[in-house]
Amino acid sequence: MPRKNRQRRPQAILPASEDYPSAQTFFRVGVLDEGSREMMQRGAAQITDEPVLSRDGPAIEKIKAAHTPAELLDLISISTGPAEMAWLEQMRLLRLGAAPLIAERLVASAAIEDASARTLAEERLIGGLYLCGGLGAEHLLRCFDSLSLYGQSLACMALGKAQAQQAADRIWTYYERVKNYTLERFLVGPLWALVDLKDPRAAMALAELLETNRDFYELPGLAALAGDWQAVLPLFWRFVEAAEGAKDDYAYALAAVGHRIGRAALREEFEKGVPEKSRATLPDKAVEAFSRFSPEDVEEHFDLFYG
Repeated sequence: MPRKNRQRRPQAILPASEDYPSAQTFFRVGVLDEGSREMMQRGAAQITDEPVLSRDGPAIEKIKAAHTPAELLDLISISTGPAEMAWLEQMRLLRLGAAPLIAERLVASAAIEDASARTLAEERLIGGLYLCGGLGAEHLLRCFDSLSLYGQSLACMALGKAQAQQAADRIWTYYERVKNYTLERFLVGPLWALVDLKDPRAAMALAELLETNRDFYELPGLAALAGDWQAVLPLFWRFVEAAEGAKDDYAYALAAVGHRIGRAALREEFEKGVPEKSRATLPDKAVEAFSRFSPEDVEEHFDLFYG
């Protein structure tokens, strides 16, 4: 059932706890996006700084020398820094038939007592299953309940990026569980996933978040990708209330939504948010103001999201 579009302004917006992408978005760019991953691997291969080579070179050589998935999985603990890209590339080369073993290790990682070590294991193993394609996604979905909340957030993104439509309801259930967490941005993973899956619940979730006083780096970018008519007024009020340096994000997101739903629908939503005496002129002015950004302008502004 469609949500009723509220016309009130949101409460005062709480500033984002960090004005930079979450760990989930870095994972998406560095591990799940093939183009970005290859670029980072080329950058790591060109490192000539002697202290870095002295520190990380032995780990990279060990990783490159792994001949089986089992050998490579045993080297997760040293796959940090520049060695991370070497590990992912070696897993890409050795991934054939590796999904069951990776899944077994992922379930076993729940027993790791050290939080940092468990996080590292989940990041590498989820990345490894993603590299295994459709079979890896099936195994990841089976492992989902054994993961930490952070691991589940990463798993959501991997499943969404892999277009695992069968995971959509599990992803939504997880989102509902973590959406009100304020100290951790676990919700970013399932939001990315729902957007990737083109699930209509993504637009509803984004509109609801925009109507609250929650704020985080990814919110306007994801709204640009998947917001619909429900996001028009919440984005507009965010634009009005935002500090000067943050207004552009909401303006470009609103432009993206306008291009997606069309000028007539955009005007209709603006009309709901202005006093009756102003409805003859203000909606048209608002449409013109927020339509001046082309789709290409939007993609350039949100390049991290459209890449």
